[in-house]
Amino acid sequence: MIGIVGVKSSPRYVHIDEALRISNYVRNAVYVTDSEDLNFIEQIARRFMYVQVHRIMSTHELRRLKGKNVIAYVPATYEGINYIESVLENGLVPLIHSTKGRITVDDLSHFKKYISRSGVAGGIDVNNAHELIGLNPLFFDVSRGSEEDIGRKSGWRIRYLLGVLRL
Repeated sequence: MIGIVGVKSSPRYVHIDEALRISNYVRNAVYVTDSEDLNFIEQIARRFMYVQVHRIMSTHELRRLKGKNVIAYVPATYEGINYIESVLENGLVPLIHSTKGRITVDDLSHFKKYISRSGVAGGIDVNNAHELIGLNPLFFDVSRGSEEDIGRKSGWRIRYLLGVLRL
């Protein structure tokens, strides 16, 4: 899958019109948003393989999005444990995300029973991918760790990370 970032404050921001054009050529595209407009999120969920909501959602929002193609941000904190239960109960896909910029095995220790049903994100790169793959997450969300400069992907970093995933 590829992620297309629709968060306006991100240096990787892509306008929704351009994201939709890209999705015509990439079957497994994920649109990342922090929007609070549930109508918008539902529309995006119909156009992309998934929409990743990069913020904590209320119980009402989780229920409304129940069963839709939504990846829900879950902070890799002790408080995130209760939230991940709600995400899973509503049929959404959790993405356990570092709040410190770089996810570690220790950050994920409280989430052991959820890892195989969750994505993992936050500072994954060539230095920590080997230890994280051993946890058997559902998927990795890699951004910075695959870049030479912000927004410019690195061929060797991507090849290395794909090699780790194929182990």
